Amino acid sequence: MNRWVLGSLGLAALVTVPAAAAQIVIGSTVFRAVAVPSGANPALRIACAPGYLAVSGGVSSPAPGVATLGIRPVGLRAYAFHFGNATDADARVTAAVACRKIPAVTLRSPFLRLRLVKSKPVSIPPGAQKAVSLPCPAGTLTGGSGFDVDSGSLSVRRRTQTLRAFSLSVRNLGTTTGSAGLYGNCLTLIRPPGASKQRLQVTVLTTTTPIRPGPQVIAQRCPKGWFSLSTGYALPAGLRVGGSAATAAGGRWTLTSTAAAQILADLQLVCGRLAPS
Repeated sequence: MNRWVLGSLGLAALVTVPAAAAQIVIGSTVFRAVAVPSGANPALRIACAPGYLAVSGGVSSPAPGVATLGIRPVGLRAYAFHFGNATDADARVTAAVACRKIPAVTLRSPFLRLRLVKSKPVSIPPGAQKAVSLPCPAGTLTGGSGFDVDSGSLSVRRRTQTLRAFSLSVRNLGTTTGSAGLYGNCLTLIRPPGASKQRLQVTVLTTTTPIRPGPQVIAQRCPKGWFSLSTGYALPAGLRVGGSAATAAGGRWTLTSTAAAQILADLQLVCGRLAPS
């Protein structure tokens, strides 16, 4: 049984001048693979092409036993990734960055603006779980989030967002105090005078999804006419996420359940579109 929760909100500059043709958002997802040798903690940086904004980052193809220690926006066009391999075997993972832009047809073309926000580090004692939230500035909407954890013993149990804020919950499975931080990309649409009368809409879709025992990959798509921005999740006990990432028109999650029977997880897909004002 799937439960969908839908929220949407539109933002635009207050411009009422009639304009020419409506604009569209185009996008691509940039994938990069990185080797993660046994006992190593490699870093990876993925950049979008010039003119594109890096709205979110994620892990599209994880490896068993490889922890994601960081998914962090770097400037407006890139994400930095940090992995840790505590197993005895070498591995390889693939990270992904969702790149989006509005083509600049004329000087009056609207464009997307991205603002980066971050939280203060949160200390998490052994055996504890801590949550941190991060609002977007007024006049902006949530795009994608990122995080840093200082140890593979810290498990991200929830990485979600509303239209206005990001949330992260991390459990410490280790024996020493750990630290975690949250990052966010906040979006708005800028319309120069004379630009087409459009507004940016963002929709947050949350579906309660049955997860069978063992490993599996879940894929979902944005509604027709919408483009993907980011993914998120909230996990029950007995379930872990290897990675999740926005694709061209939807999202992908890699999950492993150690439960003996089917359990439910909340998977979140954030989508956007340009709509008439």
